[in-house]
Amino acid sequence: MVKIMERYHFSKQEQEILEALHQLFAIYQFVNKRVVTLVLSDGFCELFGYDKRAQAYYDMDHDMYKATHPDDVARISNDAYRFAVEDVPYDVIYRTRRHNDCGYRIIHATGSHFFTRDGVRLAQVWYVDEGPYSEESDDIPAKLNSVLNRALHEDNTLKLTQYDYLTGLPSMTYFFELAEEGKKSIEKEGDNAVMLFIDLSGMKYFNSKYGFSEGDKLLQAFAKILNRIFNNERCCHVGGDHFAAYTGEEGLEDKLRQLFDDCSHLNGGNSLPVRVGIYSTGLDNVPACIACDRAKLACDSIRNTFESDYNYYKSSQLEEAERRRYVLTNLDRAIEEKWIKVFYQPIVRAVNGHVCDEEALARWIDPEKGFMSPAFFIPYLEDSRQIYKLDLYMLEQVLEKSIIRKTTVSILCLIR
Repeated sequence: MVKIMERYHFSKQEQEILEALHQLFAIYQFVNKRVVTLVLSDGFCELFGYDKRAQAYYDMDHDMYKATHPDDVARISNDAYRFAVEDVPYDVIYRTRRHNDCGYRIIHATGSHFFTRDGVRLAQVWYVDEGPYSEESDDIPAKLNSVLNRALHEDNTLKLTQYDYLTGLPSMTYFFELAEEGKKSIEKEGDNAVMLFIDLSGMKYFNSKYGFSEGDKLLQAFAKILNRIFNNERCCHVGGDHFAAYTGEEGLEDKLRQLFDDCSHLNGGNSLPVRVGIYSTGLDNVPACIACDRAKLACDSIRNTFESDYNYYKSSQLEEAERRRYVLTNLDRAIEEKWIKVFYQPIVRAVNGHVCDEEALARWIDPEKGFMSPAFFIPYLEDSRQIYKLDLYMLEQVLEKSIIRKTTVSILCLIR
């Protein structure tokens, strides 16, 4: 049995002393692939505008970067991950808003690790308020502005590996790690974990009509909704208009209805329908990446739906996906080696009962699958826009037969 790391707890007296301090700090712990908050001081709560400590703890554990400037989320999320996992120094400058405030302030955060008396590794992060942020650089001290710009515009291509730059959500690889650990926690609480594959339907049309910048804003706003409903580290931006999330099965459909309702109000109501595929790990104990693939199959099966909807995975969908994969993978070989046979069906004129023409029908005689009717393979070719290959092959076979027939008729005429 895999051991799940437990959250560390200070004694009641220690907790009260640490929380009462006016120094601006917080204490965190990296538990089962994610950061959890242990202590928030009075100074921290005052700095970030919390008059209720419970709300501060909730936000730090469920949506730590909800008030952070969107351009800074991925960078500082990744730095926090590297600080927790690789033990590299934590020294970041970023923009954030105080709780329920509108304007951004510049925060400088530094962190270090320490060990408790019983050997548990924790992280303490200190915060400094560097003043209000404005797009006008004259409002920021020159030295600080230089440091901030360097942090904001430096090349992060090697560093942004754990979080998506556009949305600030975990990258797909890191998400699967989080999902594996999260599944254990959900099952420990007596619930089944479910994997969701989420598709914003019609994103290409939206981008062509409103532009890619508006499309990016829509994706960012959608990511915030997912963050709010499922928690930041339980979501992932797979790429393009595709997202993934994991959660417990209990109350799932209520969450999905909330997701659909919130999305309908995005961008002043000018949003897109959302399709969700659902895979319950109660069906089969598979890795998170496979669970996500199966959730995608469930999502793809309702791709012709033009309103927000969800669909549960069924084993028949995996069988259909395998049939589709086989047909599309072997089509060129089937044509080249003539596994597809042409059968000619006479067309009889109803007036006199005479054969007036014939219809060419395709039948796939596969060395592995055996006889496959057009109903088996043609829908896959039409859906993947490869039906033209079959059309050209059939035309070639019919013309070849016609040429042979004409030659035979000519020879017979000469003999006569």
